[in-house]
Amino acid sequence: MQFQLFGREPGDTPEEGRGKQIVERLRAGDLPQMVDWFDPQLLAKVGVRSVLSATIGSYTDQRLIQAATDLATEDELKSRYDYSETGNPADALKPDASGAVWVDYISDLGDGFEPTFTMAYMMAQDRLKVEGTPDELPAGELLIMGGDQVYPDATKQEYQDRLRDPYDWAFSTDKPKRKLFAIPGNHDWYDGLAAFSALFCSARDRISGGLGAQLGGWRCHQHRSYFAIKLPHNWWIWGPDIQLADNLDDSQRDYFDLMADQTKSGDKIILCLAEPSWLHQNYDNLHEISMLARKNDAKILAVLAGDWHHYSRYACDKLGIQFITCGGGGAFAHATHGLRKNISLNWATLTGASRRISDPTDPEDFNRMERSVVGPEGPDFTLNPGSEPQAPPAPQPPAISGPLYAASYTANALQNAAAKMASVIPEPKPISDVDAGPGGTRRVKPVRKETIASHPYKMHAAAIYPARWKSRLLCLKNLVLPLRNQKFAVLVGIIYFLFAWVWTSSDPRHSPIMTKLAEDIAVQAQHSRTEYENIRKEIADLETRLQEQKATLPAGDPPTTEMVVLEEQLDAARTKEEPAREEWSDLDERSKAIDGGRKVQLNDQIRELENMTNLSTGERLKYLVVFFQQYSPLEEVLNPTALLAACQQGPLFAFLLLGLWALLVNYVEASATLHGRIAKLTIGTIHFLAHLVALLVISWIASGVGTPLATVLKYHIADPWPDVIRVTWNFSVTLLLGGILGGLVMGLYWTLTSTLFNMHTGDAFGALGIKNYKHFLRIRLEPGRATIYPVALDKIPGPSDWRWRLYPGEKRPGHNPLIMPKKALEPRLIEPPIIIEDSNILR
Repeated sequence: MQFQLFGREPGDTPEEGRGKQIVERLRAGDLPQMVDWFDPQLLAKVGVRSVLSATIGSYTDQRLIQAATDLATEDELKSRYDYSETGNPADALKPDASGAVWVDYISDLGDGFEPTFTMAYMMAQDRLKVEGTPDELPAGELLIMGGDQVYPDATKQEYQDRLRDPYDWAFSTDKPKRKLFAIPGNHDWYDGLAAFSALFCSARDRISGGLGAQLGGWRCHQHRSYFAIKLPHNWWIWGPDIQLADNLDDSQRDYFDLMADQTKSGDKIILCLAEPSWLHQNYDNLHEISMLARKNDAKILAVLAGDWHHYSRYACDKLGIQFITCGGGGAFAHATHGLRKNISLNWATLTGASRRISDPTDPEDFNRMERSVVGPEGPDFTLNPGSEPQAPPAPQPPAISGPLYAASYTANALQNAAAKMASVIPEPKPISDVDAGPGGTRRVKPVRKETIASHPYKMHAAAIYPARWKSRLLCLKNLVLPLRNQKFAVLVGIIYFLFAWVWTSSDPRHSPIMTKLAEDIAVQAQHSRTEYENIRKEIADLETRLQEQKATLPAGDPPTTEMVVLEEQLDAARTKEEPAREEWSDLDERSKAIDGGRKVQLNDQIRELENMTNLSTGERLKYLVVFFQQYSPLEEVLNPTALLAACQQGPLFAFLLLGLWALLVNYVEASATLHGRIAKLTIGTIHFLAHLVALLVISWIASGVGTPLATVLKYHIADPWPDVIRVTWNFSVTLLLGGILGGLVMGLYWTLTSTLFNMHTGDAFGALGIKNYKHFLRIRLEPGRATIYPVALDKIPGPSDWRWRLYPGEKRPGHNPLIMPKKALEPRLIEPPIIIEDSNILR
């Protein structure tokens, strides 16, 4: 059979021909792989885009442009996404036999091809058999993508390669009937939301006639990066876009304010956020959108979010609302062992008061937001429910009162804009039950219709996936970090080489300049010593000759001329003796101070060896081994005194060490408390010392071989090649060993801090790039009840686990995938179906 990489085999159908190409590309590694988050080039690229989007994006907010170019009237906005039985029958979602409608939710998806395609393949099936439920689950007529639709950053090509291709190939059709809505995550915002808008908001283009882009069997219908969808049985799905600044822009606030006016008592809302605010306690966006959603007495039954690539569900019986993180659509798996079993949730609770009141027990930031969101005549929310009724305070005038406020929706937008201009909402302050008003005196608390459970709400982790114990075991893979992250290991090796180069130049025992100086001083010292010894010898000789002359001179005779000359010579020699001794002593001390004499002696031995042409190569190598052992023992390399001397000799080396120490201390993830600062200092210093020891050992190995090697080569090849070879050798050894040993140190650090102290879990798992443990939500909506099925797939098929041909007698699935798994996928429920009853929800 002829092999055709981009062709069809005789008898293959068109689908099989295209499937064959996909499988071959997959096995050849030509399709997108899991993002290597520690690729130095990628780190730099994403870092630049992140900075640009966080700065310039604030001045060129795409959301404002979307609102300005969306020419829909208020009436059109109200009914645009009405897919309920009261809206346009042609747009209404089709219920199943029991009358329920089905919705799918997935987030954090466009990473490696295999996990992204696998999740699309499962969602595309008309009915999905899931372990843990007796009945097959119907596919959702509506798909919500919850953020970070592509990695590592948003470009048109990345969307095509990492998202559109997998979904098009998993659900191949010319007539998409399912609906798709998406909210952007931080990665979608890295290009200012341009590529996201072009794909998901293409229905806004007047030329498209309101027909959005196709993504497999799904059609995009939204016009902006946020939406409020009305569904049958009085259900709503709201998807705000909190951008990178965690806020709602004025146009978006106006939109959701308008949609809130369409809700009524008995309506039920599912909120979809780009990040789980309840896990990192940044509540501003959560308070704002949740108060808007409930201003007309609707209820929020669930809050869904991605961004964290795991599954977790936090619940509170008193509150009834389910807070679910579901970020397993395709991106690398995040750790779960750092998740707490219990959390405290700040939730804006309706008080039952007849109108809004600025509660003195609430932070002023919250009261300011409440005034802006619900207006002066709206319902009253508090972050401190449970206080006993007191006498009502004096009425407060509204920020914008009279007919202007109630005149129209446009007037409401003016009020919101005025509130925005009046003040900028700062970061939330710690909430206290004893907050006092201005001047330190307690204000009278507002009247409430009923007493509500005390605040904050205690939430417990009802389910976590993957399990904490498994998450800790997975983290142990970082012990072999250099094998998984070769590019990162190369970067570490280059950093090690730079540090080793500066250290070698600064350490008097290894610096080529200092070595040459030491040799020169040692030679001068040797010359001075020889001169001093010659003077001493001359004096001794003159004294002997003078004594002999005196012994032969008759008593009473005057000194002979020869004796006079000897005495003059002796005096002259004695005059030179002391300066010669002092000069030799000074040079000898300087030579010993920088350990040059020993190197000269060893180099002399090597020179003698080179002159012994009759010695064999093995005997010469013996001398090199002796030289290496005597050159600089390891205990001397690790001597703190020698390290301090190198810092004194080379300020650049001292500056680099100080910078590395500060960087590693600051890198430690710890709180701002005193104990947290002590932990940062302790753990960061230990991490620094580990890298320092590794650096010194590697430099000792490289220099210990490179220096004698260059010395030997001086007598075989001409300059400057010996030094070139020495530098090349040092660079190669430091790069190789530095990358391996430095990468192991980094992997050990992430393993220990993550498993023992729950630090750096994101970095630790980002380095692993685990493609397994993927999941999505399938949601059943019926009157007064929602049932959420968290569907997981523990293991993603590999490149060799896919096929393009049908088995004998097999029919191609209804979603017409171009490739299929060789073995049937085995999805299962993470936990039993989550049933949320309207009657159990606290407003």
